[in-house]
Amino acid sequence: EDLKLDDTKIVERIHRLKELKCKLAIDDFGRGYSNLSYFLTLSPDILKIDGQIVKEVVRNENAKKIIRGIAIFCKAMKIEMVAEFVENEEIAEVLKKIGVDYGQGFYFGKPQPTLVFSKALDHLSCRSLCY
Repeated sequence: EDLKLDDTKIVERIHRLKELKCKLAIDDFGRGYSNLSYFLTLSPDILKIDGQIVKEVVRNENAKKIIRGIAIFCKAMKIEMVAEFVENEEIAEVLKKIGVDYGQGFYFGKPQPTLVFSKALDHLSCRSLCY
């Protein structure tokens, strides 16, 4: 969150990681240090929309407009989107209609111990975890 874009060593390392096919995600977009210059300097692959906006998308028209604007921006920049705090089916459906790529939250599953999660993965496909 506190990355200073003028720190060229950090930016160079990020670009080297991307050359190795690592993906870069911007987390908690929509609060704190949501700086659009990150998109010019870092070329992120994934944008995680902050849960404080996501959880309001059903009852707050402005939250819906903000997420719709983020979705348009991400599609134009070819950036995948993940919505945090997807707590129920109603939120998931609104986000799906807007065009958000992925959801993360209790609607899809609660945190699990590593062993339980690992066993569950044996029975799931990616499609069952995504929209």
